Amino acid sequence: MPLANFSVVGGRVTATIGGMATKSTGVGRGSSATPIERKRLKGSRIRNGLAASPMPETALALVDMSVVPVVPKGLGKVGKEYWTVLWTGGRRHLSELHDGPLMGRLCRNYQKIYDLELWLGDDVTTRWYT
Repeated sequence: MPLANFSVVGGRVTATIGGMATKSTGVGRGSSATPIERKRLKGSRIRNGLAASPMPETALALVDMSVVPVVPKGLGKVGKEYWTVLWTGGRRHLSELHDGPLMGRLCRNYQKIYDLELWLGDDVTTRWYT
């Protein structure tokens, strides 16, 4: 089995090792893609030479899973309950800095839906003409 293949590119003889040669340099195009799971397990390379640990252990260690952020002002009973449920269930994935305003808006909307359903009640005429 030959170690290198020879090909003619633009009138020049080039050697290809492991794949197709590029037109300008005659160098192979590289290895096959590494699966993403293997990349995540390996972690990233830090420039100063320290070994980087994989992301899940370091990122999740900084978040205290038992602490729920302070409930925003103006939420009713239902909005507060949703706030607690959503933050305890998604604490591992949510950031207080980035997701806090969105979660507040979501809980206010749940509160509005609850208030509207209470106001509408079971009266069919209120549902059709409002």
